[in-house]
Amino acid sequence: MTADHTLFGNAKSPFVRKAMAFAHAAGVADRLTVSPPPAGATYAENPLGKIPAMALPSGETIVESELIVAELDALAGGSSLMPADRAGRRRRALASGALDCAVSRLYETRRPADKIWDDWMVKQKAKIDATLDALEGEADALTQTADAETTTVGSLLGYLDFRFPQDEWRATRPKLAAWWADFEKTPCMAATTPSDD
Repeated sequence: MTADHTLFGNAKSPFVRKAMAFAHAAGVADRLTVSPPPAGATYAENPLGKIPAMALPSGETIVESELIVAELDALAGGSSLMPADRAGRRRRALASGALDCAVSRLYETRRPADKIWDDWMVKQKAKIDATLDALEGEADALTQTADAETTTVGSLLGYLDFRFPQDEWRATRPKLAAWWADFEKTPCMAATTPSDD
């Protein structure tokens, strides 16, 4: 099948990974080409100027990873891979929100040393830790089936491993760690693992 959708972003972005992992899970990864954002002003198509954004064959641009995942789910047809129950939707929302915190924390570390707001980073880490604790408490409900919930949780855990290995999040979350040890080997996560290359 020919790629007819363009996903703007880079493989190191956890939100790009979230979209691509879901695309693999839904069987539509071959419909996507990943491309760096266009140079110059892109705000007419993507007012937030954030990645990922996805250009459709119609010329429309979908912004925000949650909307992109929904679009990919519709593109796949057949049975939806979106969480059907409230608890699954909550876990997905928590993981996505914690990704926001993790990216915000990383960006803060890239400011000049005298401009870094330590209290901000502490607050972001506290939110991530609280989310991980909540997911640990519900880890028995996480399956090895690749869908919108599990690929979002997986993208969070993979990003923490990639950018914040010093946090050692597994130390107090054995159930979540055991789930991730298996799920990170699934094709959708293995195909989207970021690297520093």
